[in-house]
Amino acid sequence: MVNDRSGDIELIITFGSNAPFTMERLDGEPRFTIGTAGPLVRGPSCACRCGYECLQCEPPQFREVVVAPGGTFEFPWSGRIKLFRPSAEGDCFDPYGAPAGPRTFTACLGAPSNAGRDCVSTDVTLPTDEIEFHFVDP
Repeated sequence: MVNDRSGDIELIITFGSNAPFTMERLDGEPRFTIGTAGPLVRGPSCACRCGYECLQCEPPQFREVVVAPGGTFEFPWSGRIKLFRPSAEGDCFDPYGAPAGPRTFTACLGAPSNAGRDCVSTDVTLPTDEIEFHFVDP
């Protein structure tokens, strides 16, 4: 994320199952989310990976970050998505590499419940080493 604004951007980053950005779904694609920042482990998980035990986990940790004008904030991504599968016991997910080709990614400032939150989108072709979101003055 690049702060191209004239003032600071204050972020609260949640470290858990949700990254601070999304990959937009194409027509007909099943429900998925961005995978965690690290590798998706084999074994029990807080997010209920299909075929493994689901753990009862504490809420994810968070970190407050201030990005000064001209500054950047990097968030690592595993390059995987979590593809959800409904089951009688509740939804679980299978990890997959993000599909190659053109995709749109969106990052937003503010809580998902905030209707007027500030979002930017960028088009990239996967695979890529870096995705940049530039926030500019409104």
